[in-house]
Amino acid sequence: MNTHDVLAYAVATEAVRRVRTGATPWNTIFSPDSYITASRSWPVPDFVLVDTKHKLMAGAEFKPPQQSKREYLTGLGQVIAYARDFHYGLLILPQIADDGYPIASHIRDVLLEAPLANAPIAVLVYDPSVLAPSTPGFTELRFFTPRLGAPPRLAKLDQSFYAKWREMGPEEMLRLLELSYIETRRPSSTGSIRDRAFDRLWLEIQSGDLHHWAGGVRRYTDTSKNKTAVSKNYRILPSTWAGQKQTAR
Repeated sequence: MNTHDVLAYAVATEAVRRVRTGATPWNTIFSPDSYITASRSWPVPDFVLVDTKHKLMAGAEFKPPQQSKREYLTGLGQVIAYARDFHYGLLILPQIADDGYPIASHIRDVLLEAPLANAPIAVLVYDPSVLAPSTPGFTELRFFTPRLGAPPRLAKLDQSFYAKWREMGPEEMLRLLELSYIETRRPSSTGSIRDRAFDRLWLEIQSGDLHHWAGGVRRYTDTSKNKTAVSKNYRILPSTWAGQKQTAR
């Protein structure tokens, strides 16, 4: 995950936090029954804010700091286009461009012009010297104008976000990483490090030694078919060595 994605996700998390706590002005459009997801179908926003109660979707475009004015104007065009496939378009950008120009205010002024004055577009602005995953604050420079009616067509949403990490709890993830490390030093058999580590993890799951997200004991039906299916959700590891072959010594 690159810097753009990390910062975009941080802002998305803060946005949905404000929605869920009923913060103004978010509470004028969205209900607390909202969440963040993704859409990999065209036009592919950085993230999508979904309100299940009001059946609304906002496609968001995050622009990182130190970009040119052209890049931020391109972002404006993107979120205007998102309004065809989502109820709202959301642009997130810094106060200034790479040359110090107040690009956020410029884009707000563009949206005040008659052709776009009622566009269902919001602009969130952040301080590029402050924005970080731990400080994802922003200001609502321009908020959505309530939309009358739905878009002509709605984009298809992903059923899961960020590679289905929800399938693996923190305890299981850390134990799998630990077992992978052990297998690099003391291979238990032939085959890939990843597969050997998962085989050991599976035995520990079947012994009732590991817990899922809610804190309860992890339970999976112990069949070869189910083990193969579960392993596909456990194989997304941020390592370059997980699939390497290594012979037992």
